Amino acid sequence: MISDRTPPADLCVEHAAIWKYWAAHDYNWRHPCEWPGMGPIMDSRTTHADREAGWDRKNREQMDLTADICRGGRSPQCIPPKTYTLTKAEIREMFG
Repeated sequence: MISDRTPPADLCVEHAAIWKYWAAHDYNWRHPCEWPGMGPIMDSRTTHADREAGWDRKNREQMDLTADICRGGRSPQCIPPKTYTLTKAEIREMFG
């Protein structure tokens, strides 16, 4: 299980939410499967501990990917919350 579930401070709001989703995406010992979206059949050669470690590794990869995408500055999901402001004219134009 991933212990640190606080997203990096430099992520935008959208990517921080995606990062948190992956951080909370724990392996379920009661209803095991290989990876999200896979069937319920478990390979008996793999222990629950090994499978949980694999999930943590894959989740960490997704968390790192999400952070890299946000930090790259080219994602259309990124709107820096502290620097993006609309003028009153822009608001009127958008909402009439």
